[in-house]
Amino acid sequence: MDGSESDDSEFEEIMERLFKERIPSHAITNYYELTVQGSTKIEFVRHFRITPQLFWNLSKRYENTAAYQRMLKFNPKRTLPADKIIAVFLWFAAHEGCCYRDLCDHFHVSLSTVHWCIIRSVAFVSNMSAEVIRWPSPTKMQEEAAFREGRRRIPGIFGRLYALSSRSSFQENYAGYCIFVNELYFEITGCVDGTKIEIDPPQNKDDYIDRKGSEFF
Repeated sequence: MDGSESDDSEFEEIMERLFKERIPSHAITNYYELTVQGSTKIEFVRHFRITPQLFWNLSKRYENTAAYQRMLKFNPKRTLPADKIIAVFLWFAAHEGCCYRDLCDHFHVSLSTVHWCIIRSVAFVSNMSAEVIRWPSPTKMQEEAAFREGRRRIPGIFGRLYALSSRSSFQENYAGYCIFVNELYFEITGCVDGTKIEIDPPQNKDDYIDRKGSEFF
């Protein structure tokens, strides 16, 4: 047997291993199809943290994406339904202690399928960010500022900073920030809740420990 025949036989063996019939895995049978899809609105929100209507809207939108259509065209038999892909991602995002193997058991899919469901769903949701995260218009900012001050009696903090900018120490330390405030902001236009991201801190760990003793950014 020459070298070319040997290479051909090895290639055929590799392809046979790749495309051989998969061994059925043990999992919860039809959990998504029967339990999740048949749940009430309250139960659905507890599972996925969004309403069924929003879930189906997201699923339909993902189904119409070019990425999903390519997968469907390339391998229609093994491509999961769009709603199941979104459900895998939402379950993972909604449950802090959830791991990939939990998703395998609940949705009866492999580890690699779970991985790609999450990766593709994250890309899909990220591409929608420009539609959801928008900077308010000047008119909207004025309305929000008036609402905050009228409801909470909180005056415009940025306005106060601008008033303090006459002090030399403030000008020296915050000159660039004063210009930014002077040009764009004069009132409170909204509130942002704090977000804690747990990390493995560098050498100076004490700088990353909060009042509860956890290390976060």
